[in-house]
Amino acid sequence: MPIYLCYGFRRHRRSIRIFVILNDLDDAAPDWLSGPATSSATLSQLYLVFDFLPEPWAAVPGRGLHGAPPRVSNSMDDVLMNSRSVVKLLEEYDPEDLASQSRPYAQVADYVVQVYLSMNVVDERARYESRVEKMKDVWFENLRDQLQNGEEIRWYVSQ
Repeated sequence: MPIYLCYGFRRHRRSIRIFVILNDLDDAAPDWLSGPATSSATLSQLYLVFDFLPEPWAAVPGRGLHGAPPRVSNSMDDVLMNSRSVVKLLEEYDPEDLASQSRPYAQVADYVVQVYLSMNVVDERARYESRVEKMKDVWFENLRDQLQNGEEIRWYVSQ
């Protein structure tokens, strides 16, 4: 199972369920937000409801997030398949927990990178901070306030 480093906030499962119901997202499974049909339906609805979200990025065929060829095709990765969207959806996952149907949170992020052995986390954080400094936009804080007001935006490691 891939491991990701992301910058975002936790979204409570109850809030996810309410969003799916109120927006009549028939193809969405609120207990697995990063599934292909669920993430596609959820992201489409977020772009429809919140007009302050930046437009999705243009795809560069055959390239990963930072210009390097990806190790695994983004279309095969539940998290990275939506790499064009500025909003990323990740699940909390505990492979040791076989009793729970779902975890109490999912993550909503504006930056996600797959973690590999010997990856320089400090460089990734600097790359993110450099990008944010250039944009000087508060869209992500606005999204957090709309979806899960009061939740802290911070770095997470997610599986």
